[in-house]
Amino acid sequence: MDSIAYAIAVLSVGRIIFGIVWARTKNLYAVMAIHAATDLLPNFAQFVKTWGI
Repeated sequence: MDSIAYAIAVLSVGRIIFGIVWARTKNLYAVMAIHAATDLLPNFAQFVKTWGI
């Protein structure tokens, strides 16, 4: 049950933002860049620490 609440509360907010960006820009690359940033940025510090870049 917790995973359903998480999906509704957290994940749907991001999808709404992606939808708004798409509706305003009609630019798939902008949506892709935002999606990549949300996947990469939270983990970037650990990546740098692990790989020493």
